[in-house]
Amino acid sequence: YKILVFFPTARCTAFFAHFYREQLRIAVYEMHRRRDQHTRSVTSDRFKSDPTGIMFSSDLSARGMDYPNVTLVIQVCAPPSREQYIHRIGRTARVHSDGRGLLLLTENEAQGGMEAIKDLPIHKIDDKSLFYQNDLLVNAVSSWMANTQLLFAASAAYASLLTYFKVHARRLKLSDSDIIQTAGDMLLSAGLVDTPAISRRLAQTLQLEGNPMIKVQDNLDELDALEYLHETADHNRQKQHEERRYVEELKLTAMGRKHDDRDHTFTQTYG
Repeated sequence: YKILVFFPTARCTAFFAHFYREQLRIAVYEMHRRRDQHTRSVTSDRFKSDPTGIMFSSDLSARGMDYPNVTLVIQVCAPPSREQYIHRIGRTARVHSDGRGLLLLTENEAQGGMEAIKDLPIHKIDDKSLFYQNDLLVNAVSSWMANTQLLFAASAAYASLLTYFKVHARRLKLSDSDIIQTAGDMLLSAGLVDTPAISRRLAQTLQLEGNPMIKVQDNLDELDALEYLHETADHNRQKQHEERRYVEELKLTAMGRKHDDRDHTFTQTYG
C-alpha cells in the first residue's frame, strides 16, 4: 500500500501527523508549508522511493508532485474546489496503475461538499469497518489531554479549520454555527474533550465573536490573527503557483506521456 491523505490546512495536517505518531504509533510522512524547504524535499524523496508508506499532506502535494504507485488517496473534508478535488485524486492510478479515492465528509459538509462533483463517478459507501474501534484506538484518543504539544497543535488546527470553513461557507452551505461545530468535530473525533478558545481578533475577523458556540480568549490575539493572515494569503499565492506548475505538467505530459484508459482502473468512493 501507498496512501496519500489530504487535509484542508497546514495546521490540521501537522496536528493529525503528530497525533498518529504520538498516540497511534503509526509512522506517517508529513508535508505542508510550515516545514522548511529542505525538510519538504527530503520527505518528498523518501516517500517517492518508499515501496509502502503513508503521507499526510496539505495541498502542496495536489499538483506537480509525481509520487509513484500511490494506491489510495484520502481527502479529509470537502476540497476547496472541484479542480482541486480532481488534482488531488489524480495522484493515484497513474501510468497504467490501479488506484482508489476516498472522500471523508462531516455531516454538515455532505450536501454542499458534493454539489460541485456530483457528476463524477463517486458513490457513497456504508462500511461498518470505518467505525471499528479497539482498545488501542480508545486509549489513543483518551490519553493525550496532558500532552501540551498536542493540545497546542490542536488549538492551532482548530483556528485554521474555522478560517477554512468560513472562507468556503457559501459553497459548502454552512451557517456560522455549522462552521464552529464542524471544526470542533474534527478535533473531538481525535479525543479532544473541549473545543479550544480562539483570539478575540480572529473571532472578529471571521465575524464569529457573537456566536454563543465560540470561545474567545484575549491573550491569543497575536497567534490566531497571524494564523488567519497566513492561511488566506498563502492560499492565494499557492493557487497561483499551482496553476503555473499545472500548465508545465500538462506540457510535459503532452510531450512524453501516453495514457491508455483501458489499462487505467480507478474507483472513487466517499463516506
